[in-house]
Amino acid sequence: MEFILYTKTRCPLCNRLDDLIQPHLARIGVSVQKRDVLANEHWRESYGDRIPVLTCDGRVLLEGRPEAAEVVRAFAAL
Repeated sequence: MEFILYTKTRCPLCNRLDDLIQPHLARIGVSVQKRDVLANEHWRESYGDRIPVLTCDGRVLLEGRPEAAEVVRAFAAL
């Protein structure tokens, strides 16, 4: 599985989501690749207004401001 977290520098919501997903990623033994949406025009157009956005194998898994329970459900569905 490939996880990508679309984010930007100094983004409290992005940091919050990263903190929420780390225990789940550790449990399944994978890491997340972080991509700054400002570094790439396609990423900015696709995700800039929605960050943070977590994708798994190209599919949006979580975005915005998910609650902890939503993160648990998303990882349980993998």
